Parts: sequence; structure tokens; C-alpha cells
Amino acid sequence: MAALAVSMLCAANLTFPWSRWPGLILDDPLQHNDVIHAAAFADMLCNLIRAKRYQVFLSTHDLAQAEFLRRKFSAASVPCTTVTC
Repeated sequence: MAALAVSMLCAANLTFPWSRWPGLILDDPLQHNDVIHAAAFADMLCNLIRAKRYQVFLSTHDLAQAEFLRRKFSAASVPCTTVTC
């Protein structure tokens, strides 16, 4: 259900120009995903950021997931900043 919800959110965000700010705010989008789906999600975000110049804010409680995403973005030459609280 979470993957479906994120897919619908991304599709709606790309289809309907609700805001002049091209961005997404996602709260723990990798929760309950396996490594294959997490990698595919990270690749989709990288493509969205590069193709549409989107800005994405992600929050997660899992530091391993945050590090995984940081490495995927770095490998794709997508700027990424992590903030630990």
C-alpha cells in the first residue's frame, strides 16, 4: 500500500501543477520495503531530480536507510545533504 501511495503521489505531482515549487516532502518512504524496491525507488528519485529539477526532502528514523540513499544519490551525481538530529 505504501508503494502504491508514493506512486500515486508522484504521478499526481508530475501531472497537476499545484505549486510553483517542484518538490516532494516524503516521510519514511522506504519503510517496509526490501532492498530491491528501495534501490528502484532511489533510482526513480534520482531520475526525477535530474529530469525535472525536483527538490526532495526525505525523513527517516533509520540511519542505515539514510546512508543507503546518500550513497545511491552520490553514485548518480545527485547532490544530497543529510541532517542528523
